[in-house]
Amino acid sequence: MIKHRKGVFCLETDWYSNLRKPTTVKPILELLEKLDGYEVPHIYRPIGTVEEFDFCLQKWTQKAHDAYPILYLAFHGYANLIYVGDKRRRESRVTLPELGKMLEGKCRKRIILFGSCSTLNTSRLKIQRFLATTGATAVFGYKSDVDWIPAAMFEMQVLSAMQEYALTRSGVRRMHHLIVQTLPKLSKQLTFRMEIAD
Repeated sequence: MIKHRKGVFCLETDWYSNLRKPTTVKPILELLEKLDGYEVPHIYRPIGTVEEFDFCLQKWTQKAHDAYPILYLAFHGYANLIYVGDKRRRESRVTLPELGKMLEGKCRKRIILFGSCSTLNTSRLKIQRFLATTGATAVFGYKSDVDWIPAAMFEMQVLSAMQEYALTRSGVRRMHHLIVQTLPKLSKQLTFRMEIAD
């Protein structure tokens, strides 16, 4: 039984330009909210522009949303960045340093899950700079391109493991151990990575 539920604040891209393909991670969040023993609250917002993205990030960091310390970013990605909006446009790229500036000093006792291909395929130094800038305890994500269905299944496990332990460095290590112990093959296949702030 989960004693202290940690809400999830999810921002998600429009995965396909065809609006008749309503692909979304929202069912993962709804299932975690409805599961007996979990009942994890969530806030969900679809995002189409960098301006919307920044606006919602600033909302997330406000005291009113302290009960939602997990930021779940479901976007297309590439090494050291995510795409917010049309990935063909240069202005849709948000690098880790740019995201760090948006969240500068605002992520104490919070963690970030990048549900995006390859975003954490970057040096440990760059990730540690991001963590130092934001104050976040840790980041979770992938080092390579991932298939949507296995990644969605895996992210549900990650979000559920995050409910089991405190958002401390030792708690995050235990989360990581639980995730790779539960899904060892999938965590390797998806090149899952976690970095904790030094």
